[in-house]
Amino acid sequence: MKFGLKTLVAASIAVALQGAATAAELRVAINQSPWLDGFSKTAQAFEKQTGHKIVLSITPYFGLLEKIRNSLRSSSGQYDLVLMDSIWLAEVYGGGFLTPITKVNPGFKLDPAVADFGDSLYWDAKRSLFRQDSGDMLGLPITGNVQLLYYRKDMFDAAGLKAPRTWDDVRAASDALKGKVEYPYVTAGVRELALNRAVPYLMSAGGGVFKNPGDGDYTIIFNSKESLEGLKAYMDLVKRSHPNPGANTIANVSQLISTGKSAMTTEVAALWGAINNPNNSIAAGKLAVAPHPIKAGGIARSSSTAWVGGIPKNVSSEQQKLSLEFMTWLLKKENQAALFENGSVPVRTDLVGAAKDPHNVLPALSAAFVEAEQVTPVKEGAQIYNVLGLHINRALTGERTPEQALNEGAKELHELMKAAGYKTAVGKDL
Repeated sequence: MKFGLKTLVAASIAVALQGAATAAELRVAINQSPWLDGFSKTAQAFEKQTGHKIVLSITPYFGLLEKIRNSLRSSSGQYDLVLMDSIWLAEVYGGGFLTPITKVNPGFKLDPAVADFGDSLYWDAKRSLFRQDSGDMLGLPITGNVQLLYYRKDMFDAAGLKAPRTWDDVRAASDALKGKVEYPYVTAGVRELALNRAVPYLMSAGGGVFKNPGDGDYTIIFNSKESLEGLKAYMDLVKRSHPNPGANTIANVSQLISTGKSAMTTEVAALWGAINNPNNSIAAGKLAVAPHPIKAGGIARSSSTAWVGGIPKNVSSEQQKLSLEFMTWLLKKENQAALFENGSVPVRTDLVGAAKDPHNVLPALSAAFVEAEQVTPVKEGAQIYNVLGLHINRALTGERTPEQALNEGAKELHELMKAAGYKTAVGKDL
């Protein structure tokens, strides 16, 4: 069959117009973070495959929530997709600002290999709870930024040390490495991060913040004897290795590991790309990864610091569909493997063997996904992190004893929860 020149030109124009009509711009609210570069590189592959344009509105962490609030509350949203820290989810979910995923696509099914980080994708609006069995799916995971233990395998091997699994292992390694490294074990302890870094220790001992928030039991256990045991263990580990752990930021920790001044840290998974980058870190290629250490015979639990993408109600249905198209693409196994290889943090549990992983990070990461849970699953979550973080930080800096820090934090939390209308209770002072 032959085609004339006019026919071919007309066909070419039609194809070009069709491409122009289907290409669209996706506006994404995202924070400045260690996982941003890997996410951005992976998003570029989506642009090439689809012709769509992703516009990242990058904001420092402590300013992003306010930008998201302002956009969600306006008559017309500034962002088509908002990426949220898990501690903000209850506030945003509870505010009714997001469109359920299955409303955008009624046939959507989440792949079982994708982690949900303690039901954090689902919201039961009647009971104000994260519940998969009774809630709507309001978000999809973007990055599994859980906490891991990073350690210098070369130093451990030279000292005859095994991979740490318990607090006792970390303590023994710290003692063995004294004199060989300036700060054997470090972690972030500034107010904004203090609760997040300390609470896995509290939880492993059987303590934490609330008794059973998943079922709506907001009895405060922050000042329980179990929480005290966990806090004392945490303080012992960080203070025996660093003179001022309450002043450490993530940037400080990254620098100490990257310059070879520290041999261990429990930090978020997103830090891996920075400390294992040969262009910036002398520790690159010498690090190994393990799950967060636990109390010997204790509970393997950790606070979820995963990031979740939500689709605002106040954008057009076309933009909502585009947001879901991108997140669905991102969650595919091959794209999750690329995300990991690009230096960001995936959310699938089936990537072992599917992604290049020369340092064997993925097994520890997958285990951490299972252990992660929401610590403050209420709309006041960000405020609670700030309040309790102050008290943990005061203990780290020596302004308060561990008992005083937990007692004062529990009392302030109790008043906050009562004022917000929750049924709650608090135990006697330690």
